Amino acid sequence: MDNTTESAMDGQKQVEFAARALEFQEANLAGAKGGLDQATADLKDGTQSRAALENIQTSVRDSEYSANVARANFLRTWADFVSSVGVDPILAKVPAEIPPAAWPPRPPPSRDPLARASARRG
Repeated sequence: MDNTTESAMDGQKQVEFAARALEFQEANLAGAKGGLDQATADLKDGTQSRAALENIQTSVRDSEYSANVARANFLRTWADFVSSVGVDPILAKVPAEIPPAAWPPRPPPSRDPLARASARRG
């Protein structure tokens, strides 16, 4: 097996691992939110303290953070993989070469009529 094939297989495994980690974090977040809903109802019933509810709210925020990290990791890993195997969908939209007239980019024309008039004068 050549290095390119091994690299592609390794990339696929990394994407699968990142997807599993994301699923775990999403399930953890859903559970934390369910616990928060229950704790909020319990507070209204008088069976939960405000301090305990605040601890659960902190736990939900921690779970949201962890889920966001897992989402970012999955997207980065997926982007690395599709780029490394040459199937990145964005590549179909990028021109093979940048035409010379397109570089360097020019600022958009001003919509202010006074600015346009002064630019023409001098």
